[in-house]
Amino acid sequence: MDYNQPLSKHSLDLNLSDRVWFRYSTFYKKPVLQADSNTKLTSLPGLAVLSGGAEFLFFFMTIAIAVMSLVLQETMQPIPAFVTCVSCYLCVFVIKRIVIYNKFGFGRKWVMSISKDSLEIDRQAIEGKASKVLQIAKDDIQEIIFNYTLHGRTGHIVNEKTANLHACEIHQKSGDVVTLDSMRVGLFDVLYLLKLYEYPLLFRGTTSGGAGNIVILIMRLISLSAIISALVMLAFNLKS
Repeated sequence: MDYNQPLSKHSLDLNLSDRVWFRYSTFYKKPVLQADSNTKLTSLPGLAVLSGGAEFLFFFMTIAIAVMSLVLQETMQPIPAFVTCVSCYLCVFVIKRIVIYNKFGFGRKWVMSISKDSLEIDRQAIEGKASKVLQIAKDDIQEIIFNYTLHGRTGHIVNEKTANLHACEIHQKSGDVVTLDSMRVGLFDVLYLLKLYEYPLLFRGTTSGGAGNIVILIMRLISLSAIISALVMLAFNLKS
């Protein structure tokens, strides 16, 4: 199969046993689905994302605490400095958890159901504002577009490559477009089920739609690294 497709919309002759596309799907090589199944998907654990503004605010607060640790080690005794830094970070962490739980709830939640006749999508799994659970009949769908890129060593062996999915847009015949939140619902599971139930699928070879989430994940990693470095530095001061 030729995966070197242009950036414009195109179709791909995918096979459900294709490791390149479905190795990360929950259903890969697990023949538990029937043609008349109504499969429910749950939210991705640990990847709940707040709005860009909220994420930046918590990022800034964490970085500020890390910078503050440099001042504390010069102006306070080691133990009070360490306790102050830990307490401030715990406050930020707890507040962020409360905000996330208030928005998304605790644990894994139902986010989407897919059957051969229709889609049912929770409002938390839709990018943008949605006031209720959305139901879309298969006959009302014009096309479903996945943005993807392929990574891995170049060569003639297909298994050397791995597909990454960045966005999923559901285009309805009415003209409405629904974009799934890739941080709430697993796109590989969605693609697997849509292919199984023969929905009209198209693809675009682009990272468009996933850049924002990547930036947020990078911000989280930077802030986590900064606060860990600060706490380690203060912990070493306790021994001096």
